[in-house]
Amino acid sequence: MSNRVETDLFIKHIELAEDNEELLSAKYLLCPAIFSIALLKKFIIYKYGISERQFCVEIMYKVKTIILPDYYTLMDVAYIYTWKRDAPMKYYYRIRTTESNPVELPE
Repeated sequence: MSNRVETDLFIKHIELAEDNEELLSAKYLLCPAIFSIALLKKFIIYKYGISERQFCVEIMYKVKTIILPDYYTLMDVAYIYTWKRDAPMKYYYRIRTTESNPVELPE
């Protein structure tokens, strides 16, 4: 018996159509449980060929308002949000532009 745990990953990106209706394009990935949110972000950045300097990717799970930290793994999310393995884990992502003039803090 293998002790490798894999999680099904369901990713949704919400886009707006010409008539302002939401289009949901779902993609499914099979990833190891140690796959981190940071790696998931990199996957999306490379998939769309976007610049990390101009855009940032935010990953959310279940609720579209809670952004997951980069150091979480899929296993962490599965335990924190009590995933039951009865359906793929539903992640959402948002691509935003970064500020062109970041605020510098005084020393």
